[in-house]
Amino acid sequence: MDNKNSILFTPFFIGKQKIKNRFIMGPMGCNAMYDSYGALNNDGIEYYTERAKGGFGAIVLGVAMVDNQVESIPPTITENPLYAPYRYQKICKSAC
Repeated sequence: MDNKNSILFTPFFIGKQKIKNRFIMGPMGCNAMYDSYGALNNDGIEYYTERAKGGFGAIVLGVAMVDNQVESIPPTITENPLYAPYRYQKICKSAC
């Protein structure tokens, strides 16, 4: 590989978080990857896990409702028994 592109494979920091390379997957996805609460379903977890295993330094998630503070339309993500942060941790653990 020539030196001109080698910087793409060097780590960098976002705040205190070290990112292993400069390949970052932009937000994408479809509603089929989320449950009725707005949390990732198993298909979504598998989708992002495969991309994380593929070598991206960081992944920016697509649409995902974290909480609905604009309107009181239940259910919100925090009422979900499968609360989203657990699902995101599952992706990180399986990709590392």
